[in-house]
Amino acid sequence: MAKVIGFPKRELPTEQPLRTRFANELVEAGSVEWVVPDLIPRGTVSLLAGAPFLGKTMLCQQLMLCCGLQKPWFGFNVMGCRSYAVFSEDPDERVLIPRRNRILEHIGADFRDLDESVSWSSPSDQFPVFDPTLFACRKFKPGGKATELWHMIMQHCLDIGVTLLILDNASTVLDGEEPAHVLAFCRFLFEQAIRTQLAILLLHHPPKDGSSIASGTGKWTTAIRHILVLERHPRRKDEDEYDYQRNDDGRRVLRLHNSNWTNERPRLYIRWENGVLVEDEPPAEVRKIWRLSLSEQRDLDQRVWQALRYCQERGWPVASDPISRTSLYNRSGSNGWMRTFGREQIDAAIDRLVNAGQIIRDGKEIRTPS
Repeated sequence: MAKVIGFPKRELPTEQPLRTRFANELVEAGSVEWVVPDLIPRGTVSLLAGAPFLGKTMLCQQLMLCCGLQKPWFGFNVMGCRSYAVFSEDPDERVLIPRRNRILEHIGADFRDLDESVSWSSPSDQFPVFDPTLFACRKFKPGGKATELWHMIMQHCLDIGVTLLILDNASTVLDGEEPAHVLAFCRFLFEQAIRTQLAILLLHHPPKDGSSIASGTGKWTTAIRHILVLERHPRRKDEDEYDYQRNDDGRRVLRLHNSNWTNERPRLYIRWENGVLVEDEPPAEVRKIWRLSLSEQRDLDQRVWQALRYCQERGWPVASDPISRTSLYNRSGSNGWMRTFGREQIDAAIDRLVNAGQIIRDGKEIRTPS
């Protein structure tokens, strides 16, 4: 069990007034700093969810090296910064160092160019038995406490000026599974991110049945409000389900699932090639084939609204995620409503209708107002 360092009890202030903000106040809102534009904000916690062996750790290691060398990351101009990671699932340097070398060869750099901009810890770096617990909780009791390892990591980050902190992954760094423990851990990470202005990226696995993007309690996706998902390339309509599950062609999609920090919903299409992840061409059905005129946009908006009403009348749920199997694009494509339009054009029409109040995003689904 990890050694736990307690915090002094905090008493509620008795004389400090309640701080309020009125909407008519002329207050300048600070801009969001991004390590990766619209994907990883600074000063908060982001969740990266994805099944095992898809490439989450490789994705993060490539990001760390690109930030340290100020190289583009899959076409994004990233913040030049220092990073640190806890790789609790990778056994030792026999895995991490060859990965580093392949990444550096791919981006045309040398490890001596990195200085001290990239650092990590793995099981082989610590003690005979590596305990990666950063936050420990007691069963049947709410809350938790930071471990000695967490304070060591924070000191390291402060000493060398780390901006990007990667925790791989949630199931190993948190000693606790109850919803109250997850909330306490997320709140703790938020406090640390705000205090130190770190961009904290927490990795997590989905359940095996694919019912959610994060395993365990659903509190992960309610406590963290900026969620990225790494998943396999969507199955083609003409592709057999059995063949899709059996044969992995190495193509991946990194998408922004949900966010309170940006209205954009970027997607990265990537694939495995020579032991690293590289940019990939998006599938034909999601490419923007032509620019729609204003009259064409209005026509498409009307078709989208009618298609959504058609689905609702038959009790068919329509997912807000454009690449879900129950998205409006997939439902309408099989019925011929909007076969000539691409996925991004339909998604843009949904955004226009949401902004106009004609469609409502209700959690994971979209619907027309009742």
